[in-house]
Amino acid sequence: TKNGLAYCLTITDKVKNYVSISAYPSADDVFESEAPVISVSSLEIPSQVMNGKKTYTVTSIADLGFGYMSSIKVLVIPSSVKSIGEKSFIGCSEMTGIVFPPRDVHVADSAFEDCYYIEDLSFGSHWKSIDLQPFSDTWVEFLYIPASVSEIKTLKAMDSLRSIVVDNNNRHFSSYGGLLYSFD
Repeated sequence: TKNGLAYCLTITDKVKNYVSISAYPSADDVFESEAPVISVSSLEIPSQVMNGKKTYTVTSIADLGFGYMSSIKVLVIPSSVKSIGEKSFIGCSEMTGIVFPPRDVHVADSAFEDCYYIEDLSFGSHWKSIDLQPFSDTWVEFLYIPASVSEIKTLKAMDSLRSIVVDNNNRHFSSYGGLLYSFD
């Protein structure tokens, strides 16, 4: 239990004490039962969890890990997380914002499937590459590109995107009038 919520953990590296986190005992339980009752509007994934006297670092969010938890409005991902699995937040229909950690996170293509109301994506200041495919089901209208980004993948997946702003210190991209330009 962390932040008043019970989490299910799967050890992914016994030597380094790494775990994958989920709200469900196994991925199969997502479709067999109701989503666990989580009545928080802001879900902050913990960077570490305790089990007995042992501390584990959360390095991934499990496939189907928090699916169909409609009360989640804002998701905060810690810097310890390196990957977000398939359909991790499928059907989180009230989610409006995601705060990513400073460094790149691998986000599975279907991680945010049916999360239509996401409007605000905040990528960390040290991201090198942003793949927008996982957000193709969302209504993101505004996108901010940090200075460190040198690659943007699947921009055409963003049907609802209306405006892009690029950090003035970005050496690979610029924006003018809400449009993206590459220096290449």
